[in-house]
Amino acid sequence: MIIRLAVRKDLTAIAQTHLQSYQWVYQGIMPQSYLAAQTCEKLSCSWEKRLFGPGNREFMYVAENDKGNIVGFIAASIDQTHDCFAREVTALYLCREFQGRKIGRSLFQTVLHRFIAQKVGSLIVWVLADNNLARGFYERLGGVVVDKRIISRGKPLSQLAYGWEEINNAELDTGNNVKC
Repeated sequence: MIIRLAVRKDLTAIAQTHLQSYQWVYQGIMPQSYLAAQTCEKLSCSWEKRLFGPGNREFMYVAENDKGNIVGFIAASIDQTHDCFAREVTALYLCREFQGRKIGRSLFQTVLHRFIAQKVGSLIVWVLADNNLARGFYERLGGVVVDKRIISRGKPLSQLAYGWEEINNAELDTGNNVKC
């Protein structure tokens, strides 16, 4: 498995990975009409703007399997998006068949190391409250619920924020005492 920064030529594969993951992870959580409206074209355009457009404020790492196919990715913001946390992971998706192989952990650690090198002190990620798979993942990485909000994706959905207050001291297998 190779983890590297995403480049523009990856957009189609990123969108395909995103769509596949999105549709199985959020089945039964988001309305079917909302999931059906998502397309590779829409996702590719969105990622192009977010990663490569004027004033882009996000970066992405992709995971490639031994055949050179993108099987997962993680995106993060270079801006402070929350009053109590310096940076935010904005997305982490894996193809279903690559779940449980520690690829998500490797992607997360890659972003963590980048932020530590930049002297970023804290990190947050938002997940849907009903996404037990993601919640368990971030809890195993030591994330602690620090905030909540409601978003709309065809219906109101509850999101929880997992935070890491001191990522430079983070041990990814134990929780941190997070205070805001």
